[in-house]
Amino acid sequence: MLNSRLAMSPTLSVVVPHYNHGRYVAGCLKALLGQSRPPDELILVEDGSTDGSWPLIEPFAADPRVRLVRHEKNQGLSKTVADGLALCTGDYVFIPAADDLVLPGYFDKAMAQLAAHPQAGICCSLAGLIDADGRDLGPYRTPVVRDRPSYLSPAEFFEEYRKHGNWVTSTSAVFRRAALIEAGGFPAELGSTADGYLIHALSARYGLCFIPERLVAWRPLETSLAYSSTTDRALGLIETQDAWLARYGSVPPEHRARLKRVGLQNVLDHLTRLKPFPGEEARRVAAMIDGGGSAIRGRTDDDRRGAALRHLSGAPEPLLHPRRGGRRARREQRGAVH
Repeated sequence: MLNSRLAMSPTLSVVVPHYNHGRYVAGCLKALLGQSRPPDELILVEDGSTDGSWPLIEPFAADPRVRLVRHEKNQGLSKTVADGLALCTGDYVFIPAADDLVLPGYFDKAMAQLAAHPQAGICCSLAGLIDADGRDLGPYRTPVVRDRPSYLSPAEFFEEYRKHGNWVTSTSAVFRRAALIEAGGFPAELGSTADGYLIHALSARYGLCFIPERLVAWRPLETSLAYSSTTDRALGLIETQDAWLARYGSVPPEHRARLKRVGLQNVLDHLTRLKPFPGEEARRVAAMIDGGGSAIRGRTDDDRRGAALRHLSGAPEPLLHPRRGGRRARREQRGAVH
């Protein structure tokens, strides 16, 4: 009955958590509301910003699809997202950062895929990169696992992960709301790794839809939560994410072990990027991976750049480093990214 209704006329909610992104939020909201298939409702939760951005947000309340919620004091991302989710009524929910952009046509294409495959827990696409001024920095290099819009079963999701590592761009994720709630929503204790947890949990149980086009734009700013995590905090998040996946029950132990190792390697990469010569923290993390030596020596400085950010934000590893092997990466994206 549920799948039949979702296949006929699924509805879409958008929840925008906002804190001190006054420079970008109006552009984010215009892009969301201007979609050819607009959201059925948009809920922005303003989390006690101190940058004077409320006057830029308030006029959007004139749109009947928009609901604004305002925290008088900052309560953090998890509480902000949870407050927005509690107000949602849509069958599906998209939760963009207030400094990112959804590109024309995404909701049309994503909702068509989800209507065709109502068993899916998620729909995702490829992503582009933009800088602080909105300049196009090209594609965010991730594996193109299908050459046309497709549904991947849980088994196919795991197989592509075994081949490529993280390949789902969390910035683009449209979640089936009932499945998201069943998985615990955005658990506060997972912090900025909550979207990564949800991608693996829901894909493991329900599979996902993939659109091989660049339909969102990610703006990786150094003010993001991922940049500010300490080593102990990052290690704690890896353990907590593993515990949540174990409780959820659909993610095989070998996949969880692989995720954990990737997370530890990314923390190590971040540490060795910050300090050319491995310090005590880097040696401690390396020992957790394989005893230390090869984990530190295994990559060049260029390979380490940005790895911790990708893990902590739930974003995928690049297919290949853009300075090496770029021919294969370009070949896999050619014709699929518009």
